[in-house]
Amino acid sequence: MHKKLTTLIVLGLSLAGCSVTPSGQQTELPKLHTLYDYALLDNSGKLVSLAEVADALASKQVIFLGEAHSHPGAHLFQMQMLQALHARHPQIALSMEQFETDTQAWLDRYTAGEIGEWTLTHYARAWPNYKGSYRPLVDYARDNNLPVIAANAPKDIVVCVGRQGPALLDKLPPNRRINVAKEMDFSQEGAYFEKFIGSMGGHGNQERPSQRMLNSYAGQVVRDETMAQSIVNYLTAHPQSMVVHTNGSFHSEDHLGTVERVTRRLNTSVAVIQPVLLDDPQHSDISEDMLKKGDYLLLIAPISDNVKLPEYQQAWMKSAFTPSNVDCNFSDAA
Repeated sequence: MHKKLTTLIVLGLSLAGCSVTPSGQQTELPKLHTLYDYALLDNSGKLVSLAEVADALASKQVIFLGEAHSHPGAHLFQMQMLQALHARHPQIALSMEQFETDTQAWLDRYTAGEIGEWTLTHYARAWPNYKGSYRPLVDYARDNNLPVIAANAPKDIVVCVGRQGPALLDKLPPNRRINVAKEMDFSQEGAYFEKFIGSMGGHGNQERPSQRMLNSYAGQVVRDETMAQSIVNYLTAHPQSMVVHTNGSFHSEDHLGTVERVTRRLNTSVAVIQPVLLDDPQHSDISEDMLKKGDYLLLIAPISDNVKLPEYQQAWMKSAFTPSNVDCNFSDAA
C-alpha cells in the first residue's frame, strides 16, 4: 500500500458518548482513558465483552481483525483476541498483511525456533513497527506451535503495478509471478472501487479517475487478491482450521476488499472487526450505517495529529511521502 493511501485509511473511522441502535435506543459508551483502552460494540450497537465476541466467533472460519496501524489499543486487542479464539478453537492459524508471501520460509524458520528475531525482521522485511505491534502475535504463535501465514504481496510488485498498471504482472518472471495471486479481478466498478477512488480524492468534478488513480487501485487489488489467496490456500489444505487475519481496516471494512475476494474463492464463514477512532468519547454518535462496517466495532482512543501547525506541513509531507525506491525492471535473476 502506498504511503499516502496508508495515511488516509490507517485512521479508520474518526467520530466526534452514545451508540444509536437500529431501534433508536442509545448505548452509553465507556470513556477511553488511554491509548491502550478499547471497547467493543456488536452490530446492534450493544456493548459486549471480548469473551462474548470470542464465543460468537468460535464457529467462524476466517476472522478479519482490522487495525489502525501502530495504534496500541488495536494491537493489544489483536493479541487478546487471538488468545481467546485459540482457547476456543485450538486449530488456528495467524495470517498477516504485515509479511509478504516470498518471506514465508523465514517466518517458518522463526516459529520453528531455528533463527532469532533480528534474522526474521531483517530477511523477512518486517514492518518498522514490528517490535511494538506484531512481535506479541508472532511470538505467541511460535510459543504455541501455531502456523503464521505471510499473506501479502511483495511490496516491489505492488508498487510497480501501482505505477504501470496490471500489465506489469505479465512482465514478471515465473519465480516472481508465483508470489502474487494467480487470478485477479481488476474491474473498475462496484463498491470497493468507488470507495478506493473516493479515498484518493477521485471523482468529484472528474468524469473518470486519472490513470494514476486507476493504477493505484490495481496495486491495491494485488494486495487484496494475494492476501485472499493466501488465506484460501491454507484453508484448502487445512479445512478444519480457523484463520485469524490482521490487516489495515480498509482491506476488510464493509466486508469488501480482501473479505469479498476470500468469499469469491471459497464458500466459508467470515467475520470482520472494524476499528473506530473516537474523537471525543463523551460526545460520540455511532450511526446505524457505522454499525454495518463490521460484525463488531472496536472503539479506540484518538491518536495525536501528525502536524498541527502549517509551517511544519511541508517538512512532514516530505518525510512521510517519499516515493518508494523500487526498480520495476524485473528479470529472471530477481
